[in-house]
Amino acid sequence: MKSFEQAVALRRTNYALGKDSGISAETILKSLETVIPAVPSACIMQSARVVLALGDKHQEIWDITKAALQKIVPEQNFPDTEAKINGFAAAQGTLLFFEEMGTVEHMQQTYAAYAENFPI
Repeated sequence: MKSFEQAVALRRTNYALGKDSGISAETILKSLETVIPAVPSACIMQSARVVLALGDKHQEIWDITKAALQKIVPEQNFPDTEAKINGFAAAQGTLLFFEEMGTVEHMQQTYAAYAENFPI
């Protein structure tokens, strides 16, 4: 198995996703718990949050996504969209990244001169 540094240096986008990456859920979670707090952020506000969805929750995300897109993507274009979504659903899990806006708003109040830049 490659070291983490080798894996990052040699990484490529892989569209042939599968349920068995050879990496345990525990290893994925531990990596996220280590890396996410170390990601740089404006004024060290650390507003990034991550949700790791595995198993049924992972599948549910892509089922919801597919249903939502089916309502807005023209019918003649939907087969390509569905194929892409099915490819993502074939993976071991999903990471959802978002900003915790309470943290952003606190920083806006604390550093009012920069308030308009924090949401960016």
